[in-house]
Amino acid sequence: MLRIPFLLFTLLAALDARAASWYVAPNGSDRNPGTLAAPFATINQTDHVVRPGDTVYVRGGAYYQRVSLWRSGTARARITYRPYGSERVILDASGPINSRQPGNGVTLGGSYVDWIGFEIRNAPNIGLVGWGAHDQRLLNNIIHGCIGGGIWVGHDRFGLTHHILISGNQVYNNVLENKARRWTSGWGQTIGVGRGNFITITNNKVYRNYGEGIVLSRTDNSRVAHNEVFDNYSVQIYLSHAQNCVVDGNLAYTTLNRSFYRTPASNDPPHGIVLANEYNGISTNPTRGNQVINNVIRNTEWGLGFWKDPAEKGARSMIDCRFANNTVTGATRYAVHFDADAHKGVVVENNTFVLRSPAMLASATSRTSGITFRNNTLKPPTAS
Repeated sequence: MLRIPFLLFTLLAALDARAASWYVAPNGSDRNPGTLAAPFATINQTDHVVRPGDTVYVRGGAYYQRVSLWRSGTARARITYRPYGSERVILDASGPINSRQPGNGVTLGGSYVDWIGFEIRNAPNIGLVGWGAHDQRLLNNIIHGCIGGGIWVGHDRFGLTHHILISGNQVYNNVLENKARRWTSGWGQTIGVGRGNFITITNNKVYRNYGEGIVLSRTDNSRVAHNEVFDNYSVQIYLSHAQNCVVDGNLAYTTLNRSFYRTPASNDPPHGIVLANEYNGISTNPTRGNQVINNVIRNTEWGLGFWKDPAEKGARSMIDCRFANNTVTGATRYAVHFDADAHKGVVVENNTFVLRSPAMLASATSRTSGITFRNNTLKPPTAS
C-alpha cells in the first residue's frame, strides 16, 4: 500500500521536470526552436509548443502584433507568460481589424494561465481579454490607448469564466471610442466581467478612461477590493445583475476633471459606487446579497447609488444588499441615491457622510420601504 503514494509522487516529479522555457524576441524568427539563443518572433508561435508547467519569456522591445493564446495549464502546472528579467515589453495592437488579426490586444482562452507584467497599447477593441476560461491570473500589466476597454473577462454563457484574479494592473486612457462623450447607446467598461463567478479584482489603478471604471455584470460571488478608481466616465464601480459580491476598501473619486463628466456641458461629475439592474428586459440574476463596505468615495455626483433601467421588465430592485462603513465626501448631488422600487432587506449603516449641504444626504426615493438607514454619521465639510 505504501508504494502507491511513492509512485504518484515520482510521476508528478517527472511531470514537473519536463516543464520547459520558451523565448520570444523582436529579432527572432518563428522558424527558430524558441530557445534563448534562437527565439521565436511572435508570442502566438508559442501556442504551438507550450505545455502545462511551461514559461514563456518575452525579451524587451516593442511588438506590433496581436496575441491570441488557447493552451491550458493545470492546477499543479500553470502556464506563465512574462517579460524576460526586468525588460520592458510593449505589445502594440494598432492596425485594422480583420479575420486573422481580431481587434483585441491579447486574448487568452486557456485556463490555469498567468499573464504577468506586459504593457499593452492601442488595441482597436479591448486590451486584454480572458475568454471563457477559468483560473487565470492577470497581474501587473499596464494597458492604455485602447479603443475599447482595458481588461475584460467572461463569456456568452454563464459558468465558463470563474476563479480569475485581476491584480496590480494600471489601466488608463482607454474606451477612446467614447472620447467625445456623445454616445447614446452605451459605453465600454475599463475592467469588466461578464457572466463570471468567483472573480477577484484587487489592487488595480483604474483612471481617466472614457468608460465605466470597474464593472461586474451578471456576475456572482466576486470581490472588488483595494482598488484606486478615479476620473472614469459615468461611474467608478458598477454592479449590475450581480449576486453575493463584495465591494470592499476601494478609493473611488473624481478630481472634478470635466473631461470625464457625462457630457461636455454637464455640471456633475461621474458617480461613485452604484448597483443596478440593467440590460433591457433581462430579469435573470437580479441584484441580491451584495455588500458595499469600507470604501472611501470623494467628489462624485452620487456617492452610493442604485439605478433601475427603465427598460428592465423583470428585476428592478435591490434585495438584501448592505452599504456599511463607507466614507462619502463632497458629493455634488446626493451622498446616497436609490431609484425607488420594491426593495427588500437593504441596509445603509455605520457610514460617514461629509456633506456639502444637509439636503444632499439622500434623495427622497432612497427612503422608500425596504431600505433601513441606521447609525450613520453626518459631518459638515471641513474648511479648506
